[in-house]
Amino acid sequence: LTALADAAEENQANLYQVFTRLKSGTHLLVQLIGLWQNLSPDEMTILKATFLPLMQDSQELGWEECVDAAVTHLLRTCLSKSSRDQTLSLTSQLSMPKDTNRLKKHITLLCDRLSKGGRLSLTTDSAQQAATISGCQTIPESELEQRMTDSATDETSP
Repeated sequence: LTALADAAEENQANLYQVFTRLKSGTHLLVQLIGLWQNLSPDEMTILKATFLPLMQDSQELGWEECVDAAVTHLLRTCLSKSSRDQTLSLTSQLSMPKDTNRLKKHITLLCDRLSKGGRLSLTTDSAQQAATISGCQTIPESELEQRMTDSATDETSP
């Protein structure tokens, strides 16, 4: 039982470390795209909401699925090439991908469309669009950090 508890603590520490790396890398990516395309503060907010859902991973849904869904939403709305693309909706439910190739492809398309003059906007001709995808609820960035601090405090207290 003690070995299982130690393994769980080690896994939690590893998860925290990976979460921190993912958060840092994603912030860097968002900043680089913003500087590269000279995005306005409103556009940066949309880009951050797209790439930083910062939700808790579960067995069914993780960061990759939420970001892929959000990027796909932007590609089909404000970054669509034609009005026909805007009428398409997400037909499949979010599921665990086999690999990250689809996410890479969508991020590449997003950067390509931004480089060709596309702009991030929450409004379209027909209605106002939300930059978040249902099922991907945001959590405060510090929640995981707070849990790690709380667990460390519990371990040190007698």
